[in-house]
Amino acid sequence: MSATPPPPPPAPEPVPEVQPALARDVSFAVTPYRPEGGFSPLGLVLLLVGLSIAGILLGVATYFVSKLIYLILVFPLFIGIGLGAVGAFLVKAGKVRTPWLAGVAGLLAGILAMTTQHYLTYRSFMAEIDPVRQEIKDNLNQIPPAERAQIQRIIAVDSFPSFIDYQAHEGVSINRARGGNNDKGINLGYIGTYIYWGIETLIVAGIVLVATRKTALEPFCSVTNEWKTPRCGDNFMVPMELGIQPVAEALKEGALGKVAEVQAHGANSPQGTMPVRLYVYASPQHNDQCTLDAKLVQIVPAKNDQTEEKEVAMVTYPAHALLSLEALCGVVS
Repeated sequence: MSATPPPPPPAPEPVPEVQPALARDVSFAVTPYRPEGGFSPLGLVLLLVGLSIAGILLGVATYFVSKLIYLILVFPLFIGIGLGAVGAFLVKAGKVRTPWLAGVAGLLAGILAMTTQHYLTYRSFMAEIDPVRQEIKDNLNQIPPAERAQIQRIIAVDSFPSFIDYQAHEGVSINRARGGNNDKGINLGYIGTYIYWGIETLIVAGIVLVATRKTALEPFCSVTNEWKTPRCGDNFMVPMELGIQPVAEALKEGALGKVAEVQAHGANSPQGTMPVRLYVYASPQHNDQCTLDAKLVQIVPAKNDQTEEKEVAMVTYPAHALLSLEALCGVVS
């Protein structure tokens, strides 16, 4: 009988790839970040039409809900948030990278949403008054003098602007939370009502303007005609005793070797590290002609025990800096 051959030795386990450390002299030619600033006519039309439709629909929904209940300043806040989310989506979908155009589109949509709500109230008012307008005019002398002035203002309404002015004369009343059913609340008066409507419109339009403009400011690759995608590793560390400013200055200079030195010091920092992140924005296709954008943010406390990101520096790097930037934040391509 022949002896059984021994089993082959086990294959060695693959060694994980390790990003190389950056030498101190590693640096790149950089420029301050600027938004790409372009847009396509079709994308702009999509943004304007889409936001207009969303603004009208939200205005209609608010009108019907307000017939049951209307929460002062709360409804405009929700309208602004909803319309802002739609606007941000449409900016991305339409590839609108001109911040002022995106902002103007958002501003107009916010104004349209609030105008729609008031216009539907006007149409409802006219549907009640028009059938009896002539009858009221014919019997105006029979109305007590104390009530006659108000009735005259009502039947004088014959257009949307005159209705808005009539409502301002009537004034918006703010009811107190514990005032009871008989509490008429505090009437803001003629001027106060116009100011209140202006504040409502500014809340809605302001939120939408910020959301659309912020999205249009995001990095975009004009070579591949795509939004750049951010990548962020969890290994970026800044020592507490040095602070974030030396890292920000080195990043703005393109001196990634200096940034790596600070990081290496942070790994053994006796005082711990600061909560920061380094984002690397690159084309999804990893095109060699597409520049990179590096954004350094600090994590700061916010309300309700939450945190938010505060931008400290944002710089544009050449395409060949990708591996070095990824090595800094521990991202493997």
